[in-house]
Amino acid sequence: MKKPPPKSPKPITTTAEFKKSNQDIWIGGLLALIAFLLYCNTLNHGYVMDDFAVISGNKFVQEGLKGIPNIFKSSYWFGLNQMTVSNYRPLSLMMFAIEWQLSPNNPSLSHWINVFLYSLTGLMLFFLIRKMTPNHNSLFALVVSLLWIIHPLHTEVVANIKSRDEILSFLFCIICLFHSINFIEKNKVIDIFYISCSYALALFSKENAICLTLIIPLSVYYFSSATKKQYTYLLIPIIICTILFFIARSLVLGHAYQQSSILLNDNSLVGAKSFIERYATNFYILGYYLYKFIIPTTFASDYSFNQIPLVSFNNPLALTSLFIYILLFYFALKNIKIKNWISYGILFFLLSIALVSNVFILISSTMGERFMYMPSLGLCIALTSLIINIFKVEIKNDPTSDNIGLLLRNSKFFVFTIFLISIFCSYKIITRNKDWKSDLSLFSKDVQTVTENVKMKYFYERAIMDELKYKKVDPAKQQTYLESALNQMKQAIKIDSNYYLLYNSTAEIYSFKKDYPKAIEFYKKGIAVSKGNVDAYGNLGNIYFRMQQYDSAVYYQSKAVSLNPNSYLSYNNLGGAQFQLQKYDDAVKSYQKAIQLNPSYTDAYKNLGTAYSLINKYDEAIQNYNKVLSLDPGNATVHYYLGLVYEKKGDQEKAAFYKNKAKSLDPSVK
Repeated sequence: MKKPPPKSPKPITTTAEFKKSNQDIWIGGLLALIAFLLYCNTLNHGYVMDDFAVISGNKFVQEGLKGIPNIFKSSYWFGLNQMTVSNYRPLSLMMFAIEWQLSPNNPSLSHWINVFLYSLTGLMLFFLIRKMTPNHNSLFALVVSLLWIIHPLHTEVVANIKSRDEILSFLFCIICLFHSINFIEKNKVIDIFYISCSYALALFSKENAICLTLIIPLSVYYFSSATKKQYTYLLIPIIICTILFFIARSLVLGHAYQQSSILLNDNSLVGAKSFIERYATNFYILGYYLYKFIIPTTFASDYSFNQIPLVSFNNPLALTSLFIYILLFYFALKNIKIKNWISYGILFFLLSIALVSNVFILISSTMGERFMYMPSLGLCIALTSLIINIFKVEIKNDPTSDNIGLLLRNSKFFVFTIFLISIFCSYKIITRNKDWKSDLSLFSKDVQTVTENVKMKYFYERAIMDELKYKKVDPAKQQTYLESALNQMKQAIKIDSNYYLLYNSTAEIYSFKKDYPKAIEFYKKGIAVSKGNVDAYGNLGNIYFRMQQYDSAVYYQSKAVSLNPNSYLSYNNLGGAQFQLQKYDDAVKSYQKAIQLNPSYTDAYKNLGTAYSLINKYDEAIQNYNKVLSLDPGNATVHYYLGLVYEKKGDQEKAAFYKNKAKSLDPSVK
């Protein structure tokens, strides 16, 4: 019998290779630790900014595991008052639902996860760059990863829980790139599976991952010697995943992206009067991105109307930016054949920022620091290569450069430069993180930075009013808060007199100060700007109710109901005004409608019970009061009202029971 051929021996791992691998693990772990330490002061922060829309105010997320099917069947913000947007990002919402299921209304858990995922991203980024540089020592990957981790532009993404979509998308993009290079090296089918899964997860995290369809072939070209067959194997799963994602997105959203739905208040470019004006402003913004990457000194959570003005190419900054981008593109193309690291970094930056640049399609934001989260990697790669070339640091593998510690000791000026950058950026991250503690801390800071931003002034006013309504604020500080908010609203109206919410907010301030004539004046101005201003009608009704002008209250609440027939609050308030006018039958109908819209709304049951009591329908009154107690057993007022109803019915025993129960729950109840 013929003997089988001997098995080929397994490759032997040399001591040098083992030390290099061990060294990489330690470096990766150190980078992950640095990322964690930079953002650990966010772990006890609250829900801030858009966290309300996707977490604390999102119906599907608050349903926990039960809400996950609806998350995958709805647009991104649909769980917030059925708000329809042109984004489909179910993966982060699914995570938020799971977190809510495990620990409801606990932002700390979500902050921990954000920081952990950011640390993991820093670790995976290091190993990706190492995979791309087999002929280099660890220094290049170390510096690229470090510069990316410590860049202050990322504070919004990590400190704002909502930006989990950015974190997940980029993390899965890194994993996808890693396995793409690995597939070319080792030709293992399992890598195709990993590529497919990670790319699909990146897309379902955030649509921006679509740029991988170009970045993957680019990276494979730069860092491997792939055959046409290998390129085909790589692109097939990418194309299939892309098609499947857009089919799913189309089925859920039910319509194509509507550029006309973007509002001027969100994106200033909507107001561009010409092609030239729009693209000049585009390049002005793109130049601003480069400036903020190089000199990250000030930050803002929003750059909407009218912080960045519309300009033409006679603006020197717009023209300079256009010239810089032309040079960058020319340099990248010129060096693409020699596979220059700087050219790769530039192309990575240009490809990844393209979708959020407003150059090809308008998005729902003029500019955002979060949009630099992925593109900044390309600039970190280019910057690292530039610094290494300037200081002539050895990054090629050879016996003298295997020891990263020895290499750093021999490159003192290079190390000192990276050290200074690290100290500056770390300080900026830690101090900026503090601003993200709450809405009030964030907007009170940012309103001083983006002084022409109308929405920021509005956000600041909302944060102040929430503070005054829901927290105990010293009376002297209350006045300071109100005057500050009022001043910002007056400035905002000067910038944009057509934004009706500004009038509503100004009226709310006056209403809080009990200056009702001024509040009425501004609510009516808001209605003049927008006839569909349902909040203004409802709030006007509430003010007239407080002023005991019940006919006017009924008029404005009726207008609110006609504009929004699904508002149980408006129906309840309408019933209250009708009740005061002794139109009890009308009040009963309004309260019943409020209950129909929200069967768990205890105020409507209580009010309906009182209305029935006054028209001598005692059994109906008792039924509605008991419904309140089934939802809120400790309601002392309703116990007392039940006692009164039983007293009217002549049942003194039950009357005494409920009155005594009310007193035991709250001795002051009447």
